[in-house]
Amino acid sequence: MWREVDKIASKALSSLDLVSSRAVILYGNLPDEIAAAVMIYEMLKARGVEVFAIPSLPEEFLENVERSGSSDLIAVGVLPTGPGPLDVAEKLHENVFLFSDSISHGHGISLIDGGLGIPLSCLSYRMAIQLGDEDLSDLCWIAAIGSMDSYLFLDIAREAALKWPYIFASSDGENFRRGNDILVKASLLHPVGPSLAFISLDENMDDPASFLDGSSILSSFLKNEGME
Repeated sequence: MWREVDKIASKALSSLDLVSSRAVILYGNLPDEIAAAVMIYEMLKARGVEVFAIPSLPEEFLENVERSGSSDLIAVGVLPTGPGPLDVAEKLHENVFLFSDSISHGHGISLIDGGLGIPLSCLSYRMAIQLGDEDLSDLCWIAAIGSMDSYLFLDIAREAALKWPYIFASSDGENFRRGNDILVKASLLHPVGPSLAFISLDENMDDPASFLDGSSILSSFLKNEGME
């Protein structure tokens, strides 16, 4: 099962070698997309890339492409519904990377390459661990809450349970569901919700308890919106 995923992850990682010293990530609102964006962000930081992240809906893609400057562009999950914005993206950015199984209209450098149906969060996590940076192994719980509906979820959840048994060892998976539910709620409050979800996951990647216990800035925002 993981052999094929790791093969695709290895190719995607090789493609990321083309990223220059500055990059902008545009990411979608789904839990899987938010989680994957955090992991791509951490991988690029580990490689010394100056990287920024912006949540985006498909209809906002062109606007966000135009405001993201001359850096490389990485679209995680989100793509426009037509080829026009991608034409513009390729004119404004030296490299355009597409980490999505949506239609690319023949544009950009695809990081999926046969990985259709694999959650982006699972694939990005397998990319991260291939870098060999021990800190990136902390991303397993983020991959798990991003991919709860996938057949790959249980294997990644076991990794998180071994690393943080006091949080994730429960057989009913309650905290994984809670984490996923937090991301689902955040996704409904675009653009602030997905933006705070990204920040909270990234700030607490080595401390999932702080993301789950209601003390994160995302949880405070959801409470203020009556959604926690």
